[in-house]
Amino acid sequence: MNDPQITDLVIVGGGSAGWLTAGIIAAEHLKTEQSSSRVKVTLVEAPNINTIGVGEGTWPSMRSTLKRIGLSETDFIRDCDVSLKQGTLFSGWTDGKDIYTHPFTVPHAYSQHNLSRDWQNKFSDLPFAEAVCPQSKLMLKNQAPKNIDARIFI
Repeated sequence: MNDPQITDLVIVGGGSAGWLTAGIIAAEHLKTEQSSSRVKVTLVEAPNINTIGVGEGTWPSMRSTLKRIGLSETDFIRDCDVSLKQGTLFSGWTDGKDIYTHPFTVPHAYSQHNLSRDWQNKFSDLPFAEAVCPQSKLMLKNQAPKNIDARIFI
């Protein structure tokens, strides 16, 4: 049986998911000297639907995704009007005055050392996130470790 080669692909819907999907597929199927196949990727999105604005975010792996599809991190941040985020802030879940932060990065040496035991023994008066990584404090001060002029992380 002959498997037909896909040469054209249409992605319906833009936003982060649509554009990243289109970029990744296009990058993976570029015509190279080793491969004669190429997939033409077309993205279709409505021209007049506003952004929902749900606070959509990305993980640190976004850097490697941008690199994979050949986009400059600086250009992406500038052209997409990106807000750099440290994590999520939850307010008033217990008594109305409490806060909880959920950082988007894991603590340094996370895979080599169980920080939860140290936290329980020495720092249990602090929330775990505040005791083991700087993101919580940065979030609460409205700061970020990177601005648009900083060197590229990738």
